[in-house]
Amino acid sequence: MRSWLWLLLMFSSAVFAEELHVLSGGAARGFIEPLAAKYGAHKVSLEYQTMGALQKTMAGGEARKYDLVIMTPEVAEKLKLDAKPLARVGIGVAVHESAPLPDISTPAALKKTLLAAKSVVYINPETGTSGKYVVEMFKKLNIHEELKAKSTLVDSGYAVAPVGRGEVELGIHQISEILPVKGVKLVGPLPAIPALHHLCRRGGARHDEGRRGAPIPAILVLARSPRRACQSRVQRARVVSRA
Repeated sequence: MRSWLWLLLMFSSAVFAEELHVLSGGAARGFIEPLAAKYGAHKVSLEYQTMGALQKTMAGGEARKYDLVIMTPEVAEKLKLDAKPLARVGIGVAVHESAPLPDISTPAALKKTLLAAKSVVYINPETGTSGKYVVEMFKKLNIHEELKAKSTLVDSGYAVAPVGRGEVELGIHQISEILPVKGVKLVGPLPAIPALHHLCRRGGARHDEGRRGAPIPAILVLARSPRRACQSRVQRARVVSRA
């Protein structure tokens, strides 16, 4: 099984207003932005946070300002929210645009490539979901200690950006957050690794402490686009499929 990030939706209690506030993990950026731009009934304000920061936000007073939240099911479960599945995202490897493509086609090839790399960057597992799976992968491949010394951790944003600047050799992140980064190219998704379940799950739920009074209809921002058009945007963003 390849590495996937499941995207989930959470809807707050709200009525139609001039502006809808959306909070999301960065993995959804590649398809949520064009969908929001196509939603003409209201202005859509988008904000991105790592799952660690998002969990803190939604557990505090700021949660009331958001009408829709895209998160992992782990976060939804911790916040006791009923999430609706949206899509799934693969985790992949990136190199500089001028670099040759290394072999990551099998677990053995990936292990060899990681050990040979001078430096690796990925999201901080304390703040971002994919980082947790990267560390788990290192442990399953028995290279965690070797990778520690040459790993750079990024707390938020596009984790592979240092690869595009020539500062780090390899980057590992959600594929949807690799493709938009200047100066990098996607090597491919992580291979299937026995006993390793690479699922980062995200979903949606109603937030009963919403800032307004009546419920937003399900998938308010997304459902305005025809299903095929929505799926097309999801696929182009490498958010591999609707859940």
